[in-house]
Amino acid sequence: MSTRATGVVGIAILSSRFLGLIREMVFASLFGAGRNLDAFLMAFRLPNLLRDLFAEGALSTAFITTFSKKIAVDGDQSAWRLANKVATLTAVFMSVITLLGIVCESNWGAERIVALNPGETVSLSGYNLTFDGLEGRDGPNFREMTARFTVRDGTRVIGMMEPAKRSFPARSTATTAHDTPNTW
Repeated sequence: MSTRATGVVGIAILSSRFLGLIREMVFASLFGAGRNLDAFLMAFRLPNLLRDLFAEGALSTAFITTFSKKIAVDGDQSAWRLANKVATLTAVFMSVITLLGIVCESNWGAERIVALNPGETVSLSGYNLTFDGLEGRDGPNFREMTARFTVRDGTRVIGMMEPAKRSFPARSTATTAHDTPNTW
């Protein structure tokens, strides 16, 4: 392999990484961190997996080999019939997966948002969750809020839940929006 070809591949990889960074910055600015970004990324997980398998993986290599042999042995027309069958099966498979996703999503339970005060209880799927309180804690570079729930099955306590949310506040520097003078 020549030095020039190695350089071209290196520049292509560097460009790919740079464009990936830009993509992540655009996603962060459009969605922020939260459910919307999670839903967006999950929506692309299966198509990306299938692209990895079909276009960039072993199935692609196997198809190219089979297609080339089919051209050599049976001619172009037979090879293109094979390609048509593979494309049709792929389209049918992806359509079935898409329809299955639509059906499953429409039958998915809606999220229920409940506001609780300390000592109040909510019933979820046969379990009673009692909100015991909220506690704040400062770490070296974060602020954490932890909620405490007692989980009961009837009157029997079966566990405790302590979901936490951490925030990483930006320090006041000349580059933060807080310290930038607002002229408009």
